[in-house]
Amino acid sequence: MSESPNDIDSNSPQDATTIPTVLEADPNDSDYDEETESLKPDISDYIKQYGRTYHRYKQGSYPFPNDPRELERLDEQFEIFMLLSEGRLHFSPTLFPTAILDVGTGTGTWAIEMGERYPDATVTGTDLSPCQPFEVPPNVCFEIDDASEDDWARDLGSFDLIHSSMMLGSFESFRKFVRTSYKYLKPDNGWLECWELDPTARCDDNTVRSDSPFQEWEDLLHEAAEEKLDPPRPIRYAHRISSYMRNAGFVDVEELKYKLPINSWPGDPKLKELGRRWGEMMLEGMSGFTYKLLGQEGFGWPRHEIEVRLALVRKSMKDRNQHAYQNLHVVWGRRPSTEQEPRIRRQLEQKKREREARRRTLASLGAAVDSSAHTGPASARS
Repeated sequence: MSESPNDIDSNSPQDATTIPTVLEADPNDSDYDEETESLKPDISDYIKQYGRTYHRYKQGSYPFPNDPRELERLDEQFEIFMLLSEGRLHFSPTLFPTAILDVGTGTGTWAIEMGERYPDATVTGTDLSPCQPFEVPPNVCFEIDDASEDDWARDLGSFDLIHSSMMLGSFESFRKFVRTSYKYLKPDNGWLECWELDPTARCDDNTVRSDSPFQEWEDLLHEAAEEKLDPPRPIRYAHRISSYMRNAGFVDVEELKYKLPINSWPGDPKLKELGRRWGEMMLEGMSGFTYKLLGQEGFGWPRHEIEVRLALVRKSMKDRNQHAYQNLHVVWGRRPSTEQEPRIRRQLEQKKREREARRRTLASLGAAVDSSAHTGPASARS
């Protein structure tokens, strides 16, 4: 099922730290310009469609390509994130980890970097596609696996850190992924850390129009992912992850929110370069993001109609008079100790009952107002 606004905890703590708080434009810039499976031959015999290739294992579970062009884009995306975070591979304060899981590992770059940084840890990367390199550190391994399943065929409570990044379109419910991750983390010191993009175009100075072709494109992708794919695979969930973690029982939940400029419009040199690279990366990935969602699996548009729409989107993205950015949410939380878990569960159940009581009260008030509006005052009926 798709994500529901009711999943949001109305009692969540203060907002995430946003970096930077406000983006400023360059004043001199006026340019418009199933269980884990071993690798089998049929798994690497990729599906060819729209001139791209897609995963064979659990065919159709992920709507984006896996060809060399996409893998290069994923590596560039990782480099941008490292620039953004100043080289931080993770923010969760895990100490001396021995077991790390990278879900949706892609090219495996993060897993390999973690293997080199923590040579005493075993790092496992999982993905639907066997697109990772063969030569890796001895403590790193890659497996074909579907993290949308309830059973990951691993020992419960066995990981110090579970990591995900850019899983848009991967899960029917990201909330379910958070809950599944919880049971595979070590009690007391097991951390879940998610780096997830909210693709909605935003701005701080009202320069992005609601009818911007870029925003209309993103709205179409969202609608297709939520309403056309079977099952739905949402792409807008990043802003809810901290709430999902708290409602699943995680403690010490923290969140950073990074602003990613969509082109080189910022005045700050670092952000200008960041925006240039992020914009170019988005342009490179645009067709791959779009074909399945607007094509046969989604709205059913013919390819030439998709290309016409993308031409408008590309032009919109390059307009530096629109000071657009997207938010990258980095969220991490810890599984509490087995002694703490019963108390936390009771607190969560109490909050759930309170929310349900408030909803019932509001529903009753709404019904009373509707009834009064239909019957009118007694004097009017006499």
